[in-house]
Order: sequence, then C-alpha cells, then structure tokens
Amino acid sequence: MLKVGLSSNFLHPDPERKLYKNKRILFAEEQMLHFFLKRNILPILIPTVPSVQLVPSIVSQLDGLMVTGGDDVSPHSYGEAAMKPEWSGDPFRDQYEMKLIESAMNGNIPVMGICRGIQILNVFFGGTLYQDIETQLDKAHKHRCWEKYEQWFHQVHIEKNGSLLREAFPEKDQLTVNSVHHQAIKDLGKDLLVEARSAEDKLIEAVSLNPENSSWPDRFVLGLQWHPEFFDREELHHQAARILDLFVHAIETRKKA
Repeated sequence: MLKVGLSSNFLHPDPERKLYKNKRILFAEEQMLHFFLKRNILPILIPTVPSVQLVPSIVSQLDGLMVTGGDDVSPHSYGEAAMKPEWSGDPFRDQYEMKLIESAMNGNIPVMGICRGIQILNVFFGGTLYQDIETQLDKAHKHRCWEKYEQWFHQVHIEKNGSLLREAFPEKDQLTVNSVHHQAIKDLGKDLLVEARSAEDKLIEAVSLNPENSSWPDRFVLGLQWHPEFFDREELHHQAARILDLFVHAIETRKKA
C-alpha cells in the first residue's frame, strides 16, 4: 500500500480548552483521509519533531507528501506584516510545512498542496500572497461564502501553457471548483508555472513546477487552491479522481524508478 504523508492542522496550547488543556493538538480533516483511502493509499499524519534534523528521515519513508488546507499563512513568512490581527496566520505551521516541502523536494518525493497548501508552496518558492482578496484586489470575484462553504463554486480556466491539468483534462478548457479561501497567490514563486486561473478575476488557482525554469528538475509539484476532496456532486467525483491520478502516477513512477 502506498503511503502519503499529510501535513497536520494545529490547535495550539489553550488554557481555556477543556480537552488537552495547554497542549498542542494535531489533526486532519476526515474527507482528506478518505480521499486517499478510497484509492487504497494510506494517509499518515506527519507529527512535529523534537529536532528538525529528523524531518528528512521521516519524509524519506513516504511515497508522497500532501500539504493540506487550514489556517492562513503568516505574512511574516513572505516578508510582510499582517494588515489585520486576524490575518496573522500560523507561522509555527509555516515553518513546519516548509521543512516538510524542502525534505520532499530534496528526496524527489512528489508533492501536492491543497488550499493553504498551494499558498505555502508558493511562499516556499519565493512568492507572496494577497492577505485578503477583497481588500487588496479591485473587482475580485467572491472566493469564500461562509454560509455555503464548500458548496460555493466558480469556474477556473486551464492555461494553454500548463502541463499537468492540460494532461488530465485534454478535452476541457474550464473546470468547476469549490472556493473557500480569502487569501491567494499574489506574486508567483520563481520555480512555478501557472496551471489555472479563476475565470472571473484571473487569480491563480493552480500551479506546478516549471520544467523549463526550475532548480528542482524532474520533481512533481501540483498546487490547487480548491478542495477536490470536498466534492460530493457526482459529476465532480470524476474530476477529483483525474487530479488524484496525476499525483498517484507521479508516486508510482518514482517507485518504479
């Protein structure tokens, strides 16, 4: 059985919490786990470690790395101050995930990022983010509706010069995706290629590693701003399966090599 490591979500120490008071809690969202289990892939929650020197040896035991969704990326991680306290994000998680990404890249382990995952991938490769889309981008499409959450959909346009999504969907120019984020890629990381943009406002919605301009040749990286694991409409299950196929194929190719 293939093993994919998932970056953890965190609930940090809280003296007011009834369960595990003053302890850090690591957790994963259930549908993300089922996303892999349905394909006979074992999802493994990656813990924090007492020493960062242990991270490469842990990541080397994995067949793939999934950088999951969750809290905001801290603006400090890309050289900015938070415009509002509620956009301060989670710098602890940023450092934890960037070390996981670094170890996976060094070990030629395929990496996929979802929602927050695409954002921290972009920061890892030297890019920046919009701290809040509606505040910083004029005429932006509404990318998060709290009441509808994952049932809030819009269209993304697959770029002609993309490689991975064009390979997965050769017959399509647009995909219907869910949208639950208020932050997004602003300046693209230097090693990345845009795979898809929001049809309404052209925000970057998917990225891959640029094969023509990368210091990490022959690595698999795919980042999506949406949550394919949340799709519960029948016609979108097939779409999510094709996207997962890209990741699984990269993992299987590496194992055969």
